Order: sequence, then C-alpha cells, then structure tokens
Amino acid sequence: MSFRFGQHLIKPSVVFLKTELSFALVNRKPVVQD
Repeated sequence: MSFRFGQHLIKPSVVFLKTELSFALVNRKPVVQD
C-alpha cells in the first residue's frame, strides 16, 4: 500500500509512523523536484 503526498507516491518502506489521520516518513531524498 503506497501513500499519496500531493502528486507523489510514497513507498511504505520509508514510512515509520502511521496514524488514522497522518503518516511520518524518512526524507532521505527530497520529494520535490529542483
């Protein structure tokens, strides 16, 4: 199951906390484009 962050899909492997209303992710690489 992937998570959507704006127009980006977040892999479950980078999500370290998930609640009913939110999720927290490890930002090893910027999600936004330069």
